[in-house]
Amino acid sequence: MRKLSTLLTALAVAALFAAAPVAAQNSYPPVGSDPVSGTSTSITTQEAALVLKYVGTTTAGIPTVQVSAGGDLQLEIAGVADATTGSPTLNGVFDLSTPAAAVDTVGELVNLINTTGSNWRAVLTSGLTGDATDNTFFTRSEIEVPTAGVRLFRDVDVSLFSSVAILPPLADQEFAFWSTGTGQVNTRVNKNAFANYQCFLQYASEKITSSGTVGAFTVNAVKNEYSATGVLTQTRRILWTPTGAATTVASNTPVGLTFVSAPGEFFVVRQATGTALTVTEVFGVGYMVKIGSR
Repeated sequence: MRKLSTLLTALAVAALFAAAPVAAQNSYPPVGSDPVSGTSTSITTQEAALVLKYVGTTTAGIPTVQVSAGGDLQLEIAGVADATTGSPTLNGVFDLSTPAAAVDTVGELVNLINTTGSNWRAVLTSGLTGDATDNTFFTRSEIEVPTAGVRLFRDVDVSLFSSVAILPPLADQEFAFWSTGTGQVNTRVNKNAFANYQCFLQYASEKITSSGTVGAFTVNAVKNEYSATGVLTQTRRILWTPTGAATTVASNTPVGLTFVSAPGEFFVVRQATGTALTVTEVFGVGYMVKIGSR
């Protein structure tokens, strides 16, 4: 009888840990944990939707990235459009002012960049794969692509949502965090940069002003997994969401509650609206714990 009771207890515990966690009582970060955070107080230049890196082998010229006023993304090498990539044609330009069906979401854009030609790689940070690409990247002049990579910023006033990834320091700026190696020669996206980590979100808040009704504020646990060729598959769990309301809304996650990811997930906090944004403040903070070797 004692053996049966012990077996049933063990099975119950195993079932508990097998289920995807959601939240726990707030606690101090354990020794050896690493901080994660994210913040946005601008509708134009603080929300990196993705990080783009040149991984080609040519040394004949400088690789550059440009986002035009209409939203088109242009990739160049030595002042010449990279004709090995692009959409809908291979002319170095991803038409995101009138995007074709094959590239009208950021997930499709990342996959096309990673699988068309061999000179460029991209990873999602605060973006969800279903987010629209139609003129939703903030305009930026032609910029040289450094070793760390280049961020493409979300134009929140066009996308109609503010989205912040809760990440380790510099992870939303540097491609190396999401890769299997370091340096300019690295060409491979890591299958899952968080595969051997578990993340804990201790607090998140938002304050948003819109000319119309404000939508949902959501705490999301996101898992991004890339194939050997860089094709992204994303799963998302919405862990918490209060109801949106009037034109100005300020809210935060319950005090004393820590949200817990499953291994391989990280947090994305976002606030949506139905019409133009004038003010947005989104913030999240927590920590991550290593549970295996990367």
